[in-house]
Amino acid sequence: MELAEEVADEVTVVAVVGRMDAVGARQFGERMAALLQAGRARLLIDASGLDYIGSMGLRALMVAAHRAAAARGRLALCSLTAPVRGVVELGGFGNVFEAYGSRAEAIESFAAA
Repeated sequence: MELAEEVADEVTVVAVVGRMDAVGARQFGERMAALLQAGRARLLIDASGLDYIGSMGLRALMVAAHRAAAARGRLALCSLTAPVRGVVELGGFGNVFEAYGSRAEAIESFAAA
């Protein structure tokens, strides 16, 4: 799994590419913890390149979202691929995460909040 970061309108956008399995979830969780510790609590996860997410990946997202909220920020998702959207919805997480169709739409939601 690969992670790429950029900042857009004070939102840290993390593009996730590949598979968020147990190994990828650990890598993701460590990076989210580092970003939050650095004071970057407005996080957007761009999942357009995410091919697969397992239960450990969902857990890593939930932990990051909880930590972002505790830091008075938030975590949102955008551009979910069909397989990832299916796992999120099947797992009952459709109402847990804020999900947007595009990066632009998600970044706009941060500005409106």
